[in-house]
Amino acid sequence: MLNIRFTSQILGLSNIEKEVAGVLHQRSQKNKPVVKPKITLLFPFKSLFFIEIMNKFSLENKRPVLECPEEETAYETAVMEKTTPLETIWKKYLEISQFYSDCRVQVQESFYFDCHKVMLVSSGKFFKNLFLLGFMESHNWAINLREINSKIFEYILCFIYFEDEFLNLHVKTLKEEDWIALLKTTQYLTLHKLQSFCERSLVELLTIGNAFVLLDLAVIYNFEILEKGCLQFITSKYFVPSKFPLKFSLVIILLI
Repeated sequence: MLNIRFTSQILGLSNIEKEVAGVLHQRSQKNKPVVKPKITLLFPFKSLFFIEIMNKFSLENKRPVLECPEEETAYETAVMEKTTPLETIWKKYLEISQFYSDCRVQVQESFYFDCHKVMLVSSGKFFKNLFLLGFMESHNWAINLREINSKIFEYILCFIYFEDEFLNLHVKTLKEEDWIALLKTTQYLTLHKLQSFCERSLVELLTIGNAFVLLDLAVIYNFEILEKGCLQFITSKYFVPSKFPLKFSLVIILLI
């Protein structure tokens, strides 16, 4: 066939040349192996499952275009990764404490917190007397409160700097033992509003198992809201007639 093609070219027989070229093309197409189109995956998976999905939905070999947010600060990124409302409040405090802090409070475990005297003074009588009555701390940068747990003082700072947000926290945000420790510390620091909030939170956490323990705590430290809540809870659980005074009802329960 090739000889006929070359002969036709020499003799100038163009028609025969075209017919021979057509036959050669048909033969080459028959003998040519069928090559399936390759699918290039952009995912780190090379299983038949993803190939079938791509073929089924005719997915194009294109990378998804993601909308990139504007550049964020480290603080904004931390807020985006928050897990609880309390952590959000704490991160806000950390942001504020970096600017114009004029005192440093040192607590247990050698932890310290940079604070603003004006915020501490506005919180209650303890810090007001500490800074305004000529004590040594009023002239020093560092304030020593080593009797206070660092975790509890974090909660106190969240309340001092962001009172409204802290008072809207759910009662189960803190554990029962944290509420008790916070309550004792608020009495020491004369934070009356936070003290009342802690007492009401513990009343909501009352159970048959902890009612008498919290009542004992309320009597020792003179927590009136907590004491009243414990008495009401105990008398309601033991079906004491409501016509008796709360403390008298408790005496009846103990005698039984």
